[in-house]
Formats: sequence, C-alpha cells, structure tokens
Amino acid sequence: VGLTAALTLSNYPHNYDVVVLEQTAKDTAVSQYDATKAYLYLVNPRGQTAFKNKFPSVLEKLQERGQANNMKNFVLVPGDPSEPLPKRQDDTKPQTSEMKSFADGQKKAGTTSKDSYWIPRHLMVQLLEEVIQEQQMERTKQRGKDSWGSIELRSGQAFKSMKPKDGLLEVTVQDTTSADVRYEKTFTASLVVGADGINSGVRNFLANDTQIPATQVPLATSPQMASWLTMEPQKFIPKKFVSPATGLRMRILQLPPRFSIPDADGSLVETEAKMSYGIRSICKGPFTRCSLGLLPGKDDTMVRPANIILRPNHELLKLKDGQSNKEWFAKAFPRMKFDKFVDDQEWERFATSEGTTFPCCQYSPGLQMASPDGEAGVVLIGDSTHSFPPDIGQGINAGLADVVALDRALIGEDMVTGKKRTTPANLGEALQEFERVRRPELKSLINLARCGAPYQYKQP
Repeated sequence: VGLTAALTLSNYPHNYDVVVLEQTAKDTAVSQYDATKAYLYLVNPRGQTAFKNKFPSVLEKLQERGQANNMKNFVLVPGDPSEPLPKRQDDTKPQTSEMKSFADGQKKAGTTSKDSYWIPRHLMVQLLEEVIQEQQMERTKQRGKDSWGSIELRSGQAFKSMKPKDGLLEVTVQDTTSADVRYEKTFTASLVVGADGINSGVRNFLANDTQIPATQVPLATSPQMASWLTMEPQKFIPKKFVSPATGLRMRILQLPPRFSIPDADGSLVETEAKMSYGIRSICKGPFTRCSLGLLPGKDDTMVRPANIILRPNHELLKLKDGQSNKEWFAKAFPRMKFDKFVDDQEWERFATSEGTTFPCCQYSPGLQMASPDGEAGVVLIGDSTHSFPPDIGQGINAGLADVVALDRALIGEDMVTGKKRTTPANLGEALQEFERVRRPELKSLINLARCGAPYQYKQP
C-alpha cells in the first residue's frame, strides 16, 4: 500500500518527490521471501482500480505473475486415506469467443480485469518496486519535463517522531540496521503518509497514547504538534472489536513444489501450483482438529506454504521441537507421506516459529491532521487505519482503495465515483474531505469483518 501511494503521489498532477521509509532492513526486506510471512494477496477488481488508469504496467505484471482465482481449482483432500480423492472439476473447457476476446483485451491493455489474482506478498512488493525503478529511469531520460516526481526507497528506517518546522513537518527516523548504535536522521515534508501497519508509529504518535510502549513511541507528541490538532488526539486511538477469529494462531509449513498426495488406490496425484488444496487431518477434537490450506500460485517451481490455523490452546502449539511435530503430523495426517518431502530442518523451523496471531477488528476514527494554514499534513492509510483477521480477504484491497480515495481527494474528485467536483482550497481541506468520506466506510468494513466468515476455521 505504501509503494502504491508513492507511485500515485509522485505522478501527475501531484508530482511529489517521495521518500519511502521501510523499517525492515535491506537484507530482510519485504521483497524477499520469508517463510514466517508467506502470505498471499488476493487482489480483486476493487483493488486493481488503484492501477487502472495511471499504472497499466502494474496490472500487466499482476496478470502475468499472479494466478487468476478460480473456484473450480480447489481440491478438498479427506483425512481418511481409504477415501478416494475427489475428481477435479473440468476447467479445460474452451472459452466462448466473447470470453476469449475479453481475456485477450485485458492482457494487451493491462486494464482492470474481472478476475481476482493471487500473488505472494513478496512478489507483489517486487512488482511495485520494479515499476518504481522503471518510472524513475524514464524520469531521468525526460529530465526537465516535470512529468512526475522522484521516489527514493530507504530501508532500515523506523519512524520516531515529528514536529512542525517552518510551515512543514520535520520527521525524525531511527536506523534499525544496528543493534548497538541507533543513528537518527530527519526529513522535511509537506505531507506525511502513515502506511506503517497495524502498530503504526505515526498513528500512535498522533494519539499521544500513554498506554503505548515507549519502544513504539519514544517521544510524546510535541507541544508544537498539539497546536496543529484542532481535535483531540484521542481520535487516533483505534476502536477495537473482538471477532470469533481474533486470537487464532497461524503457522506455516513449507512444502515443496509439485509434491504428491496418495489416492485411496495407492497411486500418487501430483499437486499443481494453480490449484488450491484443503488437506484434512483425521483429528476431530477441539484441541486437535487441524487442516493444511494451500492457496494457488503461478510458479510451479516455488515452495508451497501450507497455512495451519489453530486455536491458541491447540495441543500442537505445546510441541517445541521438530521431532515431536513430525511425529504429531504423521499421526494426524496418515494419508500424507511427509517424511518423503519435508526434511528435519523444516520441522525444526516450524517448531520454533511463533507464527501469526489474528488481530482484533480495529479502525482509527482519525485519518488525518493538517497545519492551521492547510499547507502541510499527515494522513493514515492501509493497516495503520484499519485491520482485521483475513476472513474476508479484503486487507490489501481496502488499503489500495485508501490510495484511490486519497488520490481523488487531493485533486477534487468524488472519492466513490471519480467524477470531478470542487478543487480543494489546500491540502488540509483535501485531507479533511478524505477523512469525512472514508471513515464511515471503514467503520462498515470492520463491522463486515466481524461477521463475514469468522467460523471458517472450524473453531468451536
């Protein structure tokens, strides 16, 4: 979401010079595969709107490297090895001329598709970084034409604080690459975009929340910044709601590409990257029930991360060594011959991995603040302003919708329809309109996330 915002704000008519500050160090960058965060995004047509008109190359790369979602490409594997594997639905029927024409047109134009595309998190980041590099190379060639602003990517830089300075904002960041010495650096900006995740340092700083650990907010909101806040800082404190999925634990077991699943007759069925799989265990109890969920991808040579979602008191979470986990899976999944394709190193990594805990459904009522003259401000987008468990698959799309809305707000377009409205008098007015329109939608999104499909994980 942050990279998409950088692309959008650096382009016409905004033409900002953008500095992207990423807390993760370069050698562990989000553009690299990480077994502990092997998430897949499902970018639907709503999310694709962020790229539709301005960045067709992003859509072309997404359609090329992502896997189109197809409900026919799903296999539910029974836990009982004596049960035969279900027959695959026929997904090889020829397209009608109308369908083929539409698909070909989408591929050529790179426009918004009716399809949703699965793509691994790190590949989506790589894709956006590629487009940024391509844009900056083209910008160098066309120097002086002012077609767009610059984008500078900096890793290992964590937000620390900010304060007004000469009508702008001075942002202080801290180097995260060294455990011994924490170097600091300052940047001056007219617009600060907080796209720094569920534990957003930017949002927490604005909230001036004394309950937030000092490690997250080293400095309280400055007196100068308080003069900017025409409303109480409490509006930046997230409203949190528990859903039935809150607190569930997700861990990932890495399986090799094209691993085989035994059928009831002893034959082996080779898996395919484009297929989704739900592999059941034979365990039925509330503290033993377990399934492996494999989402689809495009690359048949890429590792297959198997999502395992558990109650926080599941007995599997009590096993702390690789051998115990290996033995538990052998009993729980008698159909699967894990010993043939999962080595001891992977079992040990799995055993020591903390995994991910599903969060509360939360949103921040406050999305922006601006200077008294409206010439500088701060805006929150993405997980920093709304987050929830992955039940409804809308995290990435909601974040991309934030970028679309911000783009439209800044140029005076209706944030829903995109039709031209009154041009805002200044940045502050645009940000206030962004907050006014987006806040009710985010509240509704959180309500939907609480009841959308929280029991799909079979928890009691």
